[in-house]
Parts: sequence; structure tokens; C-alpha cells
Amino acid sequence: MKRHAIAVDCEMVGVKNNRQTVAFLSTIDFLNGDVLISRYMVSSENVFDWRSKITGVTEDTMKSAVLSGAAFKDWREAREKL
Repeated sequence: MKRHAIAVDCEMVGVKNNRQTVAFLSTIDFLNGDVLISRYMVSSENVFDWRSKITGVTEDTMKSAVLSGAAFKDWREAREKL
């Protein structure tokens, strides 16, 4: 199915050197509301700031998502699915 408008939301967490990385990726078809992606994404770096009050992501939820297979293993896998 061809998509004409996709909305993307990323929940970001803090990593070293005051940088951030994606911890949760959501995409929807803007025109009909279909959820295309709603998954955690494992960081290749240690997370120092989960920003849980903003993101809703905690170290425990990430661990659970990884164990249950509900997380992308890296940004390459997320990009491929997107």
C-alpha cells in the first residue's frame, strides 16, 4: 500500500557527551490513522538520562521490550522497517 503522508514521533534519551538517541519510535499514516510502527529501539550507547517523566521510557521497560522481542535491535533495523 502506498502511503502519502506519514507522521513520525521519536522519544529521545540522553547519552554521553550531552547527546541524545532514539528510545521509542512511532509512525502513523497521517491520512487514515493506521499505526505503522510503535516500538522501542535499543541504544548502542549507555543511556545516562532516560527522561522518563517526558518519554515514559524507563530502563526496566526497555529491558522488558528487549526480552519480549518488542524492540528494534538498532537504528538500521528501525530504518529498514520504516
